[in-house]
Amino acid sequence: MHEWGDKFHAPHSYWAKQINVETAVYHTLSENNPQLKSQDRVDVISAIKSLPINLADYLHGIGLGGLMMNAFPKGEIGSPLAVLKVFDRAYQQKTGDKSLFDLSEELHLHEWGDKFNAPNSYWAKQINVETAVYHILTENNPQLSSQDRVDVISAIKSLPTNLTDYLSDIGLVGLMSQAFPKGETNSPLAVLKVFDRAYQQKTGDNSLFDKTQQSYLDYYKSNILIR
Repeated sequence: MHEWGDKFHAPHSYWAKQINVETAVYHTLSENNPQLKSQDRVDVISAIKSLPINLADYLHGIGLGGLMMNAFPKGEIGSPLAVLKVFDRAYQQKTGDKSLFDLSEELHLHEWGDKFNAPNSYWAKQINVETAVYHILTENNPQLSSQDRVDVISAIKSLPTNLTDYLSDIGLVGLMSQAFPKGETNSPLAVLKVFDRAYQQKTGDNSLFDKTQQSYLDYYKSNILIR
């Protein structure tokens, strides 16, 4: 039997102990997905990426509903990301491996979700928005990580014409629908402005949209406004 309940929800005091939260998450996920017990990073990441698309419903269905509603602070209640972060801590303790979300590792998970959308509270931090945009765009288009302005602008202009669909397909759909204010929701331009800020920070160069530069992006002469 499970202390956290199969026919009941454990009291709030039960979830106040972090060891209880980690035990419930690791046991429930690995019991239902034996591959998650592996000591091999490749196997574990593959298993997580193979979980059902509607991850919140799946986690509730396997018995983590009470934990998801009671073990996390406001802003993370019901969040699949919160559950996977707990699993990640347990995984690191058991294996000595780096975080499954470590973007410097060749194989990694994205905190903003491949099988879920991060909660609104995640996107409230501008650093999370910039990290997601820069990482996803450069991971899928290595030329965008160049320090050369001309290369970066050329790579942006070579992106697919239907940029909204493309950005959604490569994993930015949650960000585009939740990270921007009204009027900029699902806007490719909003995404590229975030990328531009990250580019400037990393290179010390002027904005990619700066018309005083020899090479620049024009809002109205590229595909960036196409929805």
